[in-house]
Amino acid sequence: MTGQMSSTMILDRVRWTIIDFRPECPFNWEDYDVRPVNASSACWAGHLEVYSLRNNRLNLKESSVNLYEEEGDSGEWKPVVGPDVNGVSAERLDSLFNNQYNGINLRFDWDGDIVVATGFIDEMYVHMGHQSPDAFERVNRLEFKAGRLVNRVDMSDVAAERRGD
Repeated sequence: MTGQMSSTMILDRVRWTIIDFRPECPFNWEDYDVRPVNASSACWAGHLEVYSLRNNRLNLKESSVNLYEEEGDSGEWKPVVGPDVNGVSAERLDSLFNNQYNGINLRFDWDGDIVVATGFIDEMYVHMGHQSPDAFERVNRLEFKAGRLVNRVDMSDVAAERRGD
């Protein structure tokens, strides 16, 4: 298994890698009656999202997703255009992902934490699965209540200590 691509969060005009959602990701494609198909060995999930904060609220900004359906009894798979999300239609692509959604601006009334990181340390790359938070210079835990950011904890010192820095 290849190192996996990750969704991102835009904070302070910087694109941070999303390391983890706790308890789970607030956005799920299955809620739209579609099931993403792996885009490559680097994206087994078949989708990547970009989140941001708008007025201190968690916001889904865009999504790249790979959608196919089986065509009849032939066993052949054909690309399909995904459903509208928050009134936004997919742009059909002919690349790694076959659907692109921009400007979704979907807010969530979600309680949970998101661990984000930036400043990847190349020497810490792991070829299998997702990267560890310890492989980044800066790590933050974002706490949300009803979709609103209520706390931001800098965990960079913890990651540095675990690396032995």
